[in-house]
Formats: sequence, C-alpha cells, structure tokens
Amino acid sequence: MMSQTGDLTAAKEPGISVSWGRGEDVPPPPQPPMSVVKSIELVLPKDVVYPAGSSIEGQVVLILNSTLVNPMVKVELVGRGYVEWNEEIGASRDYSRDVICNNKADYVHKTKTFPVEGNWLSAGSHTFDFHFNLPPRLPSTFASKIGHVSYFVQASCMGREHVLAKKRMYLLIQGTSDFHQENALQANHVATPNCKGYWEM
Repeated sequence: MMSQTGDLTAAKEPGISVSWGRGEDVPPPPQPPMSVVKSIELVLPKDVVYPAGSSIEGQVVLILNSTLVNPMVKVELVGRGYVEWNEEIGASRDYSRDVICNNKADYVHKTKTFPVEGNWLSAGSHTFDFHFNLPPRLPSTFASKIGHVSYFVQASCMGREHVLAKKRMYLLIQGTSDFHQENALQANHVATPNCKGYWEM
C-alpha cells in the first residue's frame, strides 16, 4: 500500500529532499547578479497519483531577461530508492561495532532535450511541452525512518555549459503489486550495500 504523506523523519539520501507534490528550486552554481534567466517553472496537474505504466504530461515555462544564445533546455524524469539501516557486530562480546549500511537503486531515468530553432531564445516567456511514459513495473512512492522511494521531474536551462536555472517537482507513483515479488527473485543482482562503522567499548 502506498504512503502518500511525507515523513519528516524519513531517511534522506544525501543531497536529496523528499517533498512530494510541490515544486522545489534547485540551487544552480553562483551566477552574475543579472542572470539571463528570470525563472523556470514546471506545470503539472496537482494532486495526481500516477500508476506505473501511465504517462506524465506537462510543460516547462522559461522566462528570460535577455537573449540567450546556444541554450540547452531539458527535462528529466527520475525515480530512485534509498535505504539506510544499522547492524551491530560483536554484541555478545565486551565490545561491539555499530555499523551503518545504505543502498541505492535507480528505477527510471529519462531525459528530453528540447530543440531550439536558430539556436537562440529571445527575452520573454517560452513554453516547452513534454511527455514521459512510466515503466510498467515500479515500486510505489514510499517514505519511512529507514528509507524512501521517490520520483521527480526536473527542468533545467543551460547556457555555455553553465547551469542557469533548475526546478524540481516530486511525484506520487502507484506501483505494481508484482514488483516486489519479481525484485525478490532478482535479489542476487542487487548491488552490495555500502557499510561504515565504528567500535564501541
């Protein structure tokens, strides 16, 4: 069963904020005081739960303060999981080692780069339509104290190899019931967890 409410105490993948159904500005590298890009926004239906195998349709709205030459405007669909847990080694002895393990998984990563006529964009507002098909087998959006499964759409604008603006919006995905069963059968192919620990006396 899918959890549609975020847990503020959920384990967070480093550098990732789990905040579903809301847009989020992703800080780009420092830019000159007067940036060419005024804003970049994602337009998606509100409060929608997307079933695995369904389609996502939306728009990227880019507003420029001035002309942008050689622009790259793209949108990405990303789905990933992150889990973190503790393991204790040597607990029956006079000392023990508290080990923190984590693991990651990528479920979907698709990118659409928009064609730009003449390879330049004038000052003002520009709208780009996009469409993504979700894979037929996915886990549901989920959050707990030890991990999460999250999905998001991210729009970005680049100029001369510099990121000028980014916008990210998290999605609610309803997964398929046979995903976990199929995933369990392929457990031998899962990457080895990353574990770090320290000794306690």
